[in-house]
Amino acid sequence: MGQLAGYQAIVNGKTPYGQGKVRIAVVFDGLRAFVFFATTKRADRFVEVDKQVLTSIKSFSRLNAKDRKVAKELKVVLVKVGQHNKSIKLLAKNSPITHHVEDQLRLLNDLFPNREPKLGDLIKIVR
Repeated sequence: MGQLAGYQAIVNGKTPYGQGKVRIAVVFDGLRAFVFFATTKRADRFVEVDKQVLTSIKSFSRLNAKDRKVAKELKVVLVKVGQHNKSIKLLAKNSPITHHVEDQLRLLNDLFPNREPKLGDLIKIVR
């Protein structure tokens, strides 16, 4: 898969939208593995979107020296939900994630597409 070794397949499985096609891919970089899952809400758009997903996956490569200088490491940490961070919207305001922040936080915490954490829950955020 691109410059790095990997495997990919399309399977029929459970998606947030019911049963449907799912692109699954894994790309290896040394001891690290990057796993991707992609699907569409509308089955008639799967082929079109899948081409874009594969293009993105195949673009993965090792960082060069220039990239390493500007790359910022992000970490996933556990936090307890309290009054100050009781919604995904509030958590998203302080997140370093740049695109679709609320959706990504929901995916990270199995709250997709629109559920909210409960007070006292441990949830994952990105710092």
